[in-house]
Amino acid sequence: MPRLIYQKPLDQPFGTERLADWIIASLADGRFDRFRLVSAFAKEGPLARIVSKINRFRERGATIEAIFGIDQLGTSVQALTLALAEFDRVYVWHHPSPFTTFHPKFYMFQGEDLAEVYIGSNNLTVGGLESNCEAGVRISYGLPVEAAEWELALACWSELIAHPNTIRLDLKALATLQEQKKLLDESVSTTGLLRGDIGGVGTQRPVSLFPYSRITPPTPRPRRIEIPSEKVRARATAPAAGVAAAVLQNVPKALVIQIVPHHNGEVFLSKLAVNQQPLFFGFPFTGQTIPKKSGNRPYPQRTPDPVTNWFVYDRQDRLVKSLESIALNTVYYELKGEIRITIPPELGRQIPRRSILVMTRVSPESRLDYQCEVFPPRSPQYRSLYPACTEKMPAGDSGPPRKFGWL
Repeated sequence: MPRLIYQKPLDQPFGTERLADWIIASLADGRFDRFRLVSAFAKEGPLARIVSKINRFRERGATIEAIFGIDQLGTSVQALTLALAEFDRVYVWHHPSPFTTFHPKFYMFQGEDLAEVYIGSNNLTVGGLESNCEAGVRISYGLPVEAAEWELALACWSELIAHPNTIRLDLKALATLQEQKKLLDESVSTTGLLRGDIGGVGTQRPVSLFPYSRITPPTPRPRRIEIPSEKVRARATAPAAGVAAAVLQNVPKALVIQIVPHHNGEVFLSKLAVNQQPLFFGFPFTGQTIPKKSGNRPYPQRTPDPVTNWFVYDRQDRLVKSLESIALNTVYYELKGEIRITIPPELGRQIPRRSILVMTRVSPESRLDYQCEVFPPRSPQYRSLYPACTEKMPAGDSGPPRKFGWL
């Protein structure tokens, strides 16, 4: 039966046992001839500390392979460059959807008589391997007796290697990832990564190296969460007479909405959606439009325009159009009770009627306000997203009312 050893959260910061020590010992252990690792984030520091051990491991014919994530600027160009130089094969995994973050961490050593895997919270960073409060489990398999159990663990690796969103890294792919600002540069200050350091407005985004393979989106989000007042009082640490029911109005991650772009690039959103989640839209708007004709009334306008990236897919979920750094003119037409955004007309012409727009709030590190993805009717991703559209809007064009929902 496989043997388990647990790493407890306080082991690393207080020096009881560190994952780095196990990796170093395993690289020197002549029983292992293959090392595979998967890490969501990677920095140069831990690799620089063990490069001599890696060289000796490979000099005796052993191999090292790695799969790294590149989400949230968590992996540096320095780490990937060093891995390319010192490992036998290096891969990267990424998915274009803002809902999917590559987040696994596991380290596998294999030999003829013994295999071990560590699965836990530890990224390939100095903190992850040495000083952070991390937790995980190391499992040892005696081979060939426990080969069947080892194969189950090895599936964590083999399924990733076979997936279309895993690509083999080489210098050309590394340069492309740098050009697309997917990698952290450890040699520069993070100040340059703040919002506002973006490309030209309305520029064509470079084609992604990674396909939009179909994913299952998150389950629809309830409009709000209410906690009955008696539960609030029961949890209070001080007298709480007269406490009202608590309403948790956390801002959703994304709006999912059917859209019908007009010829001039105008797209109607939903005032009903704005009423439900005003903070998602930055509502109420503090700016005003400038009327084209003197005497006409101005309308509330979001100021400054939110910065957005747009990705339009076809019925096979293949990317057909992308634009980055679009300043999204957003206006509330009070008389008609309409919220309109304006996108470039050439982008609108690529969007079939009643396509689903997924308008996702993104982290400040991305230098954007929203990532906008559009999927046409009958596409695989449209079919996955449509159940999230749980709210009907007033009918505004021919056909049934448009729908929207929250994720």
